[in-house]
Amino acid sequence: AHRAGRHAEALRSFHRALQRAPDDPFAHFNLGTALEEQGRREDAVTCYRRVLALRPAHLKAWNKLGSLLLAFDGVADAAGHYRRAIVIHPDQPVLHHNLGVALHRLGRADEAAACLRRALQFAPDYPDALINLGNVLREGGEAKQALRYFQHTLVLDPANAKLHSVAGATMESLALHDEALASFRRALAVAPELAAAHWNLALILL
Repeated sequence: AHRAGRHAEALRSFHRALQRAPDDPFAHFNLGTALEEQGRREDAVTCYRRVLALRPAHLKAWNKLGSLLLAFDGVADAAGHYRRAIVIHPDQPVLHHNLGVALHRLGRADEAAACLRRALQFAPDYPDALINLGNVLREGGEAKQALRYFQHTLVLDPANAKLHSVAGATMESLALHDEALASFRRALAVAPELAAAHWNLALILL
């Protein structure tokens, strides 16, 4: 109740700010964020669109709006949104990454991989881009290349148990049985409850 009361007070404050400065993009953005936190998605979308009408280069608004479109309004709409954002922010790795995710969901694997590689050109140690590119490549039958990206990510995030498990499954598909066994054991050392790692480890040990 206390948290809900604070949210309501915040909304009133943002509305008062907009009454005094109706063309302030930051006030619209703050209101959109508060509305999103309350689950009022359509109202938040309206706020983020207003931000971009007032300040087309507002990167956070592009990202916030894109995330909502990707989650609720259809992947194709989100892909179009991210393409428009990239025209304004061509050097932002998060936009290339998010476009890659949308294209992957649309089944356009080659385009998705190209976008994810572009994200990595700008940010070579971007974990989400490394993992998602690895997933795209693995699904496309390029397990050896995929494994390189998973291993790069594990250097950055050695406690990622799920990724150890995915890397292990990728190694097993390449007949790297000892390496796969070690990867599954590392996964379970970090997360003993990880069912996929237990299952895959058992299959190797049979």
